[in-house]
Amino acid sequence: MTTLLERLPANTKDALRRHAAAAETMVLPHDDHRPAGAYAANMAYHARQRALGAAEMQALLDAAGLRTPLTVDEMQAVLLSAIDLFLRTDDIDAEATVQEGTVAVTVTRCPIFDHFMDADWHGITACGCFSRRQGWYDALRAPVSEQLLLNRKWDDPVCRTELRLQVEG
Repeated sequence: MTTLLERLPANTKDALRRHAAAAETMVLPHDDHRPAGAYAANMAYHARQRALGAAEMQALLDAAGLRTPLTVDEMQAVLLSAIDLFLRTDDIDAEATVQEGTVAVTVTRCPIFDHFMDADWHGITACGCFSRRQGWYDALRAPVSEQLLLNRKWDDPVCRTELRLQVEG
């Protein structure tokens, strides 16, 4: 658990973790957009994931009493805390490592990915976790570049993404 999370009361962490459950149980795109086609379903799904990411990151910032802009160290601590809170759940298994301004995220189990195997999800072009993290960066008001290194969709055993912090000033 990160130092930032250690400072938060248990009930606050529990409330923040409910955001992760919302992402994992989000309505399948085909349930509400099938008549509009796969493209519309894809766009709507990713817009909802990005909005959820922004909301959960803003809730974390508020709970921690942090305001943007953040320093590199603060942003790194917040991202590690977000990974701990939102990408480590009963259903998602994720690990994060840090090296020289880069946060590497490795996900070994993810129900969102598992939905891709559902025949009704054909046409979804990218994992909702990407859009969700874009929402995090929206709330942080700082650019973070990502490089996808491994992807279960490509038959890799895990998904691995590097997040490069780009804080100005």
